Amino acid sequence: MSEMETHTNVTPPAKKSRRRIILPIVIVLAVLVLAAVAAKLAGLLDRNEPGPADPGEYVDVETFNYYSGVIEPQKTWDIQKDASRDIAEVYVSVGDAVTTGQKLFAYDTSDTEMKLQQAQLELDGINNEIDGYAGQIRELTQLRSETADEATKLGYTEQINEMEISRRQAQLNLQTQQLEIENLRKGLENAVVTSTMDGVVKQINSSAGYDQTAYMTILATGSYQVKATVDELNVSSLCEGMAVRVHSRVDASRVWDGTITKIDTENTADNGQGDYYYGGGNPENQATKYYFYVSLTTSDDLLLGQHVYVEPVMDDGMTDDGGSIDDGAADDGAADDGVIPDGAEDGQPQG
Repeated sequence: MSEMETHTNVTPPAKKSRRRIILPIVIVLAVLVLAAVAAKLAGLLDRNEPGPADPGEYVDVETFNYYSGVIEPQKTWDIQKDASRDIAEVYVSVGDAVTTGQKLFAYDTSDTEMKLQQAQLELDGINNEIDGYAGQIRELTQLRSETADEATKLGYTEQINEMEISRRQAQLNLQTQQLEIENLRKGLENAVVTSTMDGVVKQINSSAGYDQTAYMTILATGSYQVKATVDELNVSSLCEGMAVRVHSRVDASRVWDGTITKIDTENTADNGQGDYYYGGGNPENQATKYYFYVSLTTSDDLLLGQHVYVEPVMDDGMTDDGGSIDDGAADDGAADDGVIPDGAEDGQPQG
C-alpha cells in the first residue's frame, strides 16, 4: 500500500471527537422521549385510580373526603291507583310541572253510575219493606186489643214479635245499603284526582294497580335535599347531625350549607360499573356503598337532578381540606362523576 493510500484511510482526530459527543446526546434524547411517552401512557391508564391528581385529571373524590351527590326533592308523592277502577283520562305527561289543585287523571265513572242507580233502587225496596212490616205490626196490635180470647191474643203477640224481628233486620239492611250508596257517591266525587302539591311528574305507570307500584309519582319542587353515596371504608367518618358543605361541580365559589339527616346503612346503594373503590372492576376490590341524605339550609337556585359534591365540616367550622364555610350561590350545570374540571386548585372539585 502506498503512502498516499495510508493517509486516506485514517480518520482525522477532530471527526472522532465529534462522534463521541453526538452519540451520547442522541441516546439521552431518545431515552427522554421514551420516558415521556411511557409517562403519558401510564397517566392515561391510571386516570381512574384514586389519589391526588392535577387539575383536569380524574380523581376519586372520596379520597379527599368529598362525596358525590345529586339534588332530589325532599318530598315525593306516590299516587296509588284503585285497582277496581279504570282510568278514563290522563291530563298530564311525564316531565310536566303541576300546581296544587291541578287535574292529574280521572277514573271512568260509567260503571259507578250504574251501580249507584241499582243501589238506590234496592234502597227504595228496603224502605218499602220496612214500611210494610210497620203496617202489619200496627194491624196485628189493633186486632190483639180487640179480642178477649187469651189464646188468640198470644197468637197475635207471636206474629207481632216475628214482624218486629223482620223489621229490625230490614233496618240493618237499610244502613248497609246507605253506606254503599255513600261510598259510590264519594267515588263519583273523587273521580278526578288533583295534585296536592306543586311539583313535576316523574313517572306514569299504566300497568300499576295490581301491585305496590305507584301509578303516578310527583316530585315536589321548591324544597330539595342531597342524596349522596359513601363507601364502607368511609361511612364510619359520617354521622347524622354532622354539618356539611355542598359544592357546585362547575363553580368552586358556589356552595350551600347543610346537615346530614340520615345514613342508610340498612340498604346498599346500586353499585354500577365505576362504583368500585379501586379501579379495574375486580369484585375483590369492590367496596359496598350506602346512601346518605343532607338537608339544606337553603335550596335557592338549585336544580332538580343537579350533581354536587358533599364535604364534611369539622367542629371548628373548617372543612376537611382546611377551608372555612362560605356563602354559596347558584349552580348552573352538572359535571360527570369523578371529574375535576379545568381550573381546579389543590384537587378541589369545581362543581
